[in-house]
Amino acid sequence: MTKSLGCILISCRSPYIVPLAKRTIARLGFSNIRGTSAAGEGLYQVIRALKPMVIFMEADFYKTATPYMVGRMLKEMPYLKAAVFGLSAYPEEKEMQFIFHKALGYINLQDGMAEFYHGLRLLVNGKPYVPRRVRKAMMGLKREPVIRLNDSDREDEVLQLLADGYTTVEIAETLQISDATVERHKVNMFARYHARNTREAVKAGVVLKKITYG
Repeated sequence: MTKSLGCILISCRSPYIVPLAKRTIARLGFSNIRGTSAAGEGLYQVIRALKPMVIFMEADFYKTATPYMVGRMLKEMPYLKAAVFGLSAYPEEKEMQFIFHKALGYINLQDGMAEFYHGLRLLVNGKPYVPRRVRKAMMGLKREPVIRLNDSDREDEVLQLLADGYTTVEIAETLQISDATVERHKVNMFARYHARNTREAVKAGVVLKKITYG
């Protein structure tokens, strides 16, 4: 007997992964499975229309889901149960951040099929799950990281200038602030967007429609 307590929504930009994910979840007895490649406000509209029991978002740097994107979504829709799935290697320090940003759970094929399916079975039923190695890494932290979701106009100004090719010194002169202040804004921005460098931060800003580029 198939379960139909509410739809399960799969959020993924790849047209090849959604059918595979649907078949995988269907094997667990669920029939009402939907997929979307919408992002940003478009994804929010899909969620509001379908009211999914659980949404599964693919872990992909500013294509589908990052910790910041999941955190912002759950801040706007705190009633939503959102889980994240990965199909390839993803930085462990960022995997933990999905949980700190209030995701229901996280699964990755890199942990093996048995653990992947075990976690999936729990998550589709609305129960939390975190892989053992990620739990271990979380327990090894001295303190839970501070989560920043609020926007910063000044950081966005710095990011726009970085996207325009300005150096730290040029940004400081343009905004009439010190070089050290510019660097502090960059560190805070990278941490908020979970970006490893300027290129990734710019990509995040473009996807989130905070800046223009090109």
